[in-house]
Amino acid sequence: MLLISSLVSVYLFKDRIIQQFIDEANKSLSTPVRIGKIDISLWGGFPNLAIVFNDVYIEDSHAGNYPLLTAKQVSFFLNPIEVWQGRYSVRGLQILNSETNLKISADGITNYTIINKRKGSSEEAIQFDLRNVRFVDTKVFYKDLSRNQDHAFISEKLTASIAVNDDIYKILAKGDVTTEQIRVKSSTFLKMKRFQVNADLLYNDIEKDLLINPSHLALHESQFEITGKYNFKVKNSIDVACDGKNTDIQTLLSLMPESTNTRLSKYESDGNVYFSLNLKGEISERNDPSLSIRFGCNNTTLYHPDYKSRIEKANLEGSFTSPSTADFSEAALFLKNVNGALNERFFQADLSVLNFENPYVTFVFKGDLDASSIENFYPINGVQNLTGDLSIDISFAGQTSLLKKKTTAQQVIANGAIEMRRLNFNYGDQDIQFENLSGAFRFTNNDLALSNVNGKLEHSDFELNGFFKNIITFLLFENQPIGIETDLKSDFIDLDHLFEIGFGQEGSNDFNFNISPNLYLNFNCDVKSLHYKRFKP
Repeated sequence: MLLISSLVSVYLFKDRIIQQFIDEANKSLSTPVRIGKIDISLWGGFPNLAIVFNDVYIEDSHAGNYPLLTAKQVSFFLNPIEVWQGRYSVRGLQILNSETNLKISADGITNYTIINKRKGSSEEAIQFDLRNVRFVDTKVFYKDLSRNQDHAFISEKLTASIAVNDDIYKILAKGDVTTEQIRVKSSTFLKMKRFQVNADLLYNDIEKDLLINPSHLALHESQFEITGKYNFKVKNSIDVACDGKNTDIQTLLSLMPESTNTRLSKYESDGNVYFSLNLKGEISERNDPSLSIRFGCNNTTLYHPDYKSRIEKANLEGSFTSPSTADFSEAALFLKNVNGALNERFFQADLSVLNFENPYVTFVFKGDLDASSIENFYPINGVQNLTGDLSIDISFAGQTSLLKKKTTAQQVIANGAIEMRRLNFNYGDQDIQFENLSGAFRFTNNDLALSNVNGKLEHSDFELNGFFKNIITFLLFENQPIGIETDLKSDFIDLDHLFEIGFGQEGSNDFNFNISPNLYLNFNCDVKSLHYKRFKP
């Protein structure tokens, strides 16, 4: 009866209660607030009552008219007996369809300093005991113009509790958070990734210190544990660690930038895949935190659900480090002890990349592979019906920029050989057929030697021996010279068909072509017969 009487009394005097609540709230806010409609709900948070604000607009603290928060509805849940006694202890909060815009100007001034410091008695008319805070359909945008950062988050449903002890806030949050983007200067991370969040935070408002107790993020079936701290009292400093639990290759690939992830996102794994990350350092206009990532797999199977081939017994030890999250010019990537079996054919490899601005690359690969298994694991653009065998034993070491000039290209070390055995495939939109390709390509720095490379190209057969000078530079960069010193032997060449491939259907009519000035040619031919129009030598 007491409770019912209190509720009825509150409802009868709702106009006075609403006005008193607004008056007290306005004393705490330093920026304009606009509200479309205000009402009291007796049942929205029973047994508490709710003061409901509809169409809420709160202006930010920067000069000009810019919204800090807009919301379709904001509800404050209070004890009705305390309200009748003139005390407003907010027990819960619900925000529906909101958009929050947090901004730091180029001068480092925030737009969310809107709370007035109360003078006099420490007894506040409105107090907060937020054991139940609910956000539904929430968007948060964060822009820091002084550090060129732009982040965006959305959440369908997020529930939190906030316990306040003096200036210490203990925050527990649970729900979903989608990162639309996290952008630091020109680098964009975690685009459209939906996480399930279970966070445990401790915030000290005096020391401006945020402590992240072991908190958990779930992405697909993978779990990530996050710990660390963030302090911004004197300067912005961060020290956060993230360890992956029960991760798989599909989840880790999905965290990569979209440009890298497009062709790899559907690959899956069975086995032990591990991942850890550490972000540490100062965040300022001149400084960015360092980034360290460790990842790899042990005795893992990698496969694509739509393809036939799979890599089994795969092992990899990887690491990526950069002294700055915004500048990867001094970053380093290492892939060590990479090995496994592609359809029961073993291979091994190592890769390192130093200085992403002017990369120094070291690469080693060795394996005896079934060519069809390569196409069935990772399709090659333009290549179809690939069969045969490949023996690969190659190594590369040097700065890629040295390949741009003929005078420095020889400083790059490229050695090894690729041997083909009965290779068959169709290539390109014209479905050009290569048959029974055999022979060896041998690399000596920037040159390529052809040793008994023979087979059939459509109706024509060939055997090549010789050298391609400056071949790597020619393939990697535009307007680079190439020297060809090669002997060709053939039993029959169908020149009509080759011209049709090279020049289209018009190849059978009159035509002319130019030899590139970048081509240095010493080409010896020994052809037993050929066919060109009515000319049949």
